[in-house]
Amino acid sequence: MTEEELTLGDYAAILRRQFVVVVVVFVAGISLAAAWSMSSTPMYRSTARVLLDQAEASGRFDSEWLLNSEFADRLAANEVALIESQLVDDVAESRLGFEAEVSASGGVGSDVVSVSAEADDPERAQRIVQAYVDSYLTVSLQQYTNERDQVSELLVERIAMIENQVATASPDDAERLQELRDDLATQFDQLMISAGSTAWGAQVIDQPDLPEAPFAPQIPRNIVLGGVLGLILAVAAGLLRENLDQSVSSRDVLEATTPGVPSLARIPSFKWTPEVVTLSRPSSPESEAFRRLRAALEFAAIDQQGAVVLVTSASTQEGKTTVAANLAVVLAQAGRSVALVDADLRHPHLH
Repeated sequence: MTEEELTLGDYAAILRRQFVVVVVVFVAGISLAAAWSMSSTPMYRSTARVLLDQAEASGRFDSEWLLNSEFADRLAANEVALIESQLVDDVAESRLGFEAEVSASGGVGSDVVSVSAEADDPERAQRIVQAYVDSYLTVSLQQYTNERDQVSELLVERIAMIENQVATASPDDAERLQELRDDLATQFDQLMISAGSTAWGAQVIDQPDLPEAPFAPQIPRNIVLGGVLGLILAVAAGLLRENLDQSVSSRDVLEATTPGVPSLARIPSFKWTPEVVTLSRPSSPESEAFRRLRAALEFAAIDQQGAVVLVTSASTQEGKTTVAANLAVVLAQAGRSVALVDADLRHPHLH
C-alpha cells in the first residue's frame, strides 16, 4: 500500500471532520423523500380475475379438424392482448364516459387473466375494471359467436360437398364418405344446440375489489430509500468537500503539505486579550505552549549565536502579533536579548 492510498480509518476521519455536511445531506434526503411521498396523490388499484376455460370453448366442436382452428388454440396471451386492445378500449370508454386504461397479465401455463386499473379514487378504479371486464366479455363473446357462425357455414359447405361426392363414388368410397358426412352432421347439430346458449369459455372468477387503502405512495419505503440515497450523497458530499478543502486544519496536514520542514510547536487557540498571556498568566497552558516553542527554536538554532525569527501568516487576524509578543517574552525570561519589531507598517499593533 502506498502512502497516497487511504485506509478505512482515514475515510472515517474525513467523515468525522465533515460531520455537519454529512448530517445535513442525509437529513435532506429523508426530508425530501417524506415531503414528496406526503404530497403525492394516493393511488388505488382494483383487480378482477377471469378464467379462460379453453376446454369448454373447444369441447363444443369435438373434431381434430376443428381443434386446429384458431379459436380452439387461444392462449392467455391472446386474451391479454384483446383486453388491452383498442377494440375493448373503445367499448369500455363508451360505457364509462371517460378515457381510462387497464393492465392485464396472465401466468405462464395458466388460463387465468388478471385485469387491474389504477385511479385516485377507489370506486373509480373498481368501476374501470368492471367496465373493461364486461366489455371484454362482450367483445369476446361476439368473436366467439362469429367464429361459430363461420364454422357452421364451413360445415354446411363440407356436408354438401360430401353428399355430391357420395352420388358419384363407388360403393366402398360412398360408405366411407357417408360416415364422414354423418360425423360432420353431428358436429353441426352440436353447433346448433350451442347457438341457443350464452355460456362460453370465459368467466369472471373474482369480481373487481373495492380497495380499502392506496397502494401508492408507499411512505415508509420511500423514506427508507430516501435515507439510503441521502446517505450515499452525504458520504460523497463529505469526501468531495474534503478533497476541495485546501486549508491547513491540523498538524498532520501541515507536515504533509511542507515535507522536510519540521513542526516546532502547537499553540492552542485561546480568547484574545490586550494583555500578554505569558506575563499575566505565566502558569497557564498557553504560556507553557510558548515555552515549548522557545525550546524548539533554541534546539533548532543550537549552533547559532543569534537568529532572526519571522512570524507571518496567510491572512490578517491569525495570531501573528500574539505569537510574536509572547515568544519575545519567554525568550527574554530565558536570558536572551530580544528585539521585537512590528513589520506591519500599515496596521502596527506592537508599540
